[in-house]
Amino acid sequence: LNCSKTFIRKTLIEAGVELRPSNRVPIAESNRSMKRHIGVTPYGYRCLRGRLILDAKEIETVHLIMSLWNSGKSYSAIARQLTSQGLTNRRGTDWEHSLVRSIVARPKNKPIILEEKSPWDSNH
Repeated sequence: LNCSKTFIRKTLIEAGVELRPSNRVPIAESNRSMKRHIGVTPYGYRCLRGRLILDAKEIETVHLIMSLWNSGKSYSAIARQLTSQGLTNRRGTDWEHSLVRSIVARPKNKPIILEEKSPWDSNH
């Protein structure tokens, strides 16, 4: 047709044709914090109803990894220490240096957006 959707909608409306309402949200109304999480959930967090929340068990391991890294240990040394302590990764297997590296090197310029309020808070 070589016409935009907007032009076609406008023409149909002017002709008196009733159209179904658009389900698109205008960009100005969208809110970054309200977007649902899609993709691999970062270690230390879990996804609940499309929102990221802290995972208590995993976040403790993340803090341990970061403290070991800040004390000067290598990725491989941290992975060996976690495995020797009996800690397993999310899949229940031994730690590898690549997973430790991905946790340490998480992009600092892209903060993880969490739910501000837990669904279990009973303040109502």
